[in-house]
Amino acid sequence: MKKVLAVAALLAALSVPSFAYDWYAGGSFSYGTAVRTAFNFSPEVGYYVNDKLDVGVDFVYQKDNTNIPNNNPNLNEQTSWQIAPYAQLNIAKYGPLGLYLKGSLYYSREKFANGNDTENYGIIVAPNVKYALTDRITLFVGLNFLSLNAGVSKGKNLRSTSSFTFGADANNVINTGDALIGFTYNF
Repeated sequence: MKKVLAVAALLAALSVPSFAYDWYAGGSFSYGTAVRTAFNFSPEVGYYVNDKLDVGVDFVYQKDNTNIPNNNPNLNEQTSWQIAPYAQLNIAKYGPLGLYLKGSLYYSREKFANGNDTENYGIIVAPNVKYALTDRITLFVGLNFLSLNAGVSKGKNLRSTSSFTFGADANNVINTGDALIGFTYNF
């Protein structure tokens, strides 16, 4: 029985190139300290529908603590998670470099130490730049400073609020807080 399973596993591994690189997984990670301490972990998984379109899901976990002098730092602690299914359209490609337009529907929950928890949902559309290092590894930069964003926030102690923003923030082009940098692995 073990030999049969080993042969089946070997045949499955050899047949992978016939349908290889349809799926990908990856994401980004960030940690920073200054006036605030922030940790962000954002894995993603996706599927290439064709050479112009891929679909997937982003997951985000974030912990943030703003340290403001003379205030209780516990009141500024925030923990949040988000799930965001997306579709990504290939706009232009030149060799290993590509420009994509990513549209996401998101849902998130934020938990604050002071109890003002919020629930958010909406849509965001932003460009991404991808660079294929190899046929399996791709680097990406999400250009979130050029985005269309519409959403609703509601909380236990807050009224429901909605927002709509469209921006090309030229002042923050180099601000890495507005650019998400990560990678994906194609399999």
